[in-house]
Amino acid sequence: MSVRLAIDIGGTFTDATLIDEETGGVAIAKVLTTPSDPSEGFMQAVERALADGGVQAAQVSFVVHATTVATNAIIEGTIARSGFVTTDGFRDLLEIARQVRPTLYDTQFEKAAPLVPRDRAVVVRERLGPAGEVLLSRSTTTRCAKPLTSCAARRWSRSPSAYCTRTSTRSTSSA
Repeated sequence: MSVRLAIDIGGTFTDATLIDEETGGVAIAKVLTTPSDPSEGFMQAVERALADGGVQAAQVSFVVHATTVATNAIIEGTIARSGFVTTDGFRDLLEIARQVRPTLYDTQFEKAAPLVPRDRAVVVRERLGPAGEVLLSRSTTTRCAKPLTSCAARRWSRSPSAYCTRTSTRSTSSA
């Protein structure tokens, strides 16, 4: 017996669909999402789909998982305060945010704020060549991460004066 299982954790419900590839049988389960621990809703949906389909877990040959939890957090603006560690030359990537704009010539268009403010972006000097060989080692990783560690210790309070700023004066232009 070849059975496939798909689970989607949404903001309100967690859905599971089980398909028996031999018989074409389908079992669908819908349970409430558990925001405090999404894995609980995930497992409840899996167990319900298996029971409804009369299938043992060992018979499942393929599992696919999707979630809109992160997307919803971004849309709702409820993501955790975070830092952005990137290779040298890409510190402004989130700020630039090149993308297809909804109206190309709209002079009143306002870009959304970046997910991580520039003052919480630090760079790691590292370069890889076209074959994946290390051209410049990332030996500075620990030093570059220290500003974020310092911020985390202060919990990035909402006070603008407490925001972490980069202590390095090194240029972030690409080599």
